[in-house]
Amino acid sequence: IASENVLLRQELEWREHQPWRLLPARVLVKDPTNWWRSFYINLGSEDGVVENAPVLSPLGLVGKVEQVETHRSLVRLVGDPHCKVAAMLSDTLQQGKGDPAHGTIMPGADTALNPGLVDFQHLPAGTAPEPGAKVITSGLGGGYPRGIPVGHIVDSRSSTSGLFAEARVRLAVDLNRLEMVWVKLPDQDNPATQGGQ
Repeated sequence: IASENVLLRQELEWREHQPWRLLPARVLVKDPTNWWRSFYINLGSEDGVVENAPVLSPLGLVGKVEQVETHRSLVRLVGDPHCKVAAMLSDTLQQGKGDPAHGTIMPGADTALNPGLVDFQHLPAGTAPEPGAKVITSGLGGGYPRGIPVGHIVDSRSSTSGLFAEARVRLAVDLNRLEMVWVKLPDQDNPATQGGQ
């Protein structure tokens, strides 16, 4: 009980520093057919949850709500083929090097069976991020607010076609050990908007 109280205090303190409306949710059950790429949470439409709502933890991005029922919702996790994420390298932005390199977080041939790794694809040709470089959501496409940590670069390479660069990313969140997550609610001034910056 003491350790749960400490965790809850840390989570609540993190929420106080976020600019979004967030609701805490407990992980109910993981999908047995795809155990590391989705799970159910104990919030649903009666709690104000809507489809495509971003799901977060204090460490970073968890995924998005895919299906909403009355009292529970299915969360599709980062790394699932149905949960692509517009992302960018944060280091170039912080160092004032102009436009940061943008790409898409998705599963790849080398990461599909590893829940801790994802591919960072469609980076501009010639991009060679250093191992350890931070990857965050870009806010493009309206899916997720800008600036949510996704993970850090493991290594990079040129794509097979040579038209893009690619990298492997170690996720910031251990998706297999989550017990509690936070769901971003629609902005009050525009309920249809989920990924406002």
